[in-house]
Amino acid sequence: MNDKFFSYYFLFIQAILESVDHDADLIKVSELIKATSKMGNKLIIAGNCGSAAMASHVAVDLTKVTG
Repeated sequence: MNDKFFSYYFLFIQAILESVDHDADLIKVSELIKATSKMGNKLIIAGNCGSAAMASHVAVDLTKVTG
């Protein structure tokens, strides 16, 4: 593997994270989740491999917090 792979990878991830407007995006997501629940609809969280474990964890946490 290229010696610089991880350096470039982490710089790429850092740039993506810095480009997100965290406050506005979190508000939008929370409003979307509330509206979905209010309409009696389901929120489906999915992932593949390690992301499936993360999706499951988020689903359990949302269920605990919101009932």
